[in-house]
Amino acid sequence: MSDNHEHFVIPLKYYVGTLIALLILTVVTVAVAQIDLGAFNIYLAMFVAMIKAGFVIFFFMGVRWDEGFNKIALFGSLLFVAIFFVIVLADVFSRDIIYSTENDVFNIKSPVKMIGDDS
Repeated sequence: MSDNHEHFVIPLKYYVGTLIALLILTVVTVAVAQIDLGAFNIYLAMFVAMIKAGFVIFFFMGVRWDEGFNKIALFGSLLFVAIFFVIVLADVFSRDIIYSTENDVFNIKSPVKMIGDDS
């Protein structure tokens, strides 16, 4: 049985384009850090970081030209990370509901301190 698999050589234009895009997005990241958008800063910075990670994964790591199984493994991993984050955030955002009910029923003080709560 002979395998006639040739390794795909990524053209130089993709590397140069990716480098330029990453440099531009780095400037955008620094600019976002200089602007005070309140709580929105972290979300915007993470969005830019995800775009940069996408460029690295698809072009530097060559996933764009890779086999189907590797793409499925990558997107499956990302899906499970997203599910994990949804579960964690659901827990974090529902703590007020649980502890407020607990306070009403048992008349105890919540051990969770809210950000900016000085009491």
